[in-house]
Amino acid sequence: MGKPTQSFKAVTGLALSAGLIVSSMTPIAANVNAETLNASDLFISEYVEGSSNNKAIELFNGTNATIDLSAYKIELYSNGGTTAGNTLNLTGTLAPGATYVIVNGSASDTLKAKSDTVSAVTNFNGDDTIVLKKGDTVLDVFGQLGFDPGTKWGTTVATADQSLIRKDTVTKGDSDGSDAFDPAVEWSSTPQRHVRQSRVTYVPRR
Repeated sequence: MGKPTQSFKAVTGLALSAGLIVSSMTPIAANVNAETLNASDLFISEYVEGSSNNKAIELFNGTNATIDLSAYKIELYSNGGTTAGNTLNLTGTLAPGATYVIVNGSASDTLKAKSDTVSAVTNFNGDDTIVLKKGDTVLDVFGQLGFDPGTKWGTTVATADQSLIRKDTVTKGDSDGSDAFDPAVEWSSTPQRHVRQSRVTYVPRR
């Protein structure tokens, strides 16, 4: 169903046995209102490329309406491929201002406990592309379809060994999968071992 979002403004680290750091966060549900929720549809709000199989994708509903997730799917395109190797058809509903977290099935138990579902669609490395669709309409693309960057996109803000968090100036996904992908444009990064993992408030600025 997706869980209420929480603030990432004051994050404190909590060490996990898997070596990841997750955040202790304070709910600010009262601050999620019609003034701040101005996205037009679902989009990807966080990408976790941690050690071993500790990988996750977070989706955010920045609209003012509950979303029926059964209309949406996530696809994974590996190594510059143009055909999806893994697909996750979403289920349930997602409330306004809430996030939905998809975690690798072989991730640490602590990480999986933060998830809404586990899926092989998170079997990605730094050179793979993730696509969010509503039906057959592309809503958001993380990476570049049909292009293999080698090991990763980016340098300081990169798609390998980091957690990438969508900047709060972003209010919609990148629907053009053919354009060059520079993660520094729309994403901020934390190191692999300092992951602000799930249950975040992602409220775009007006």
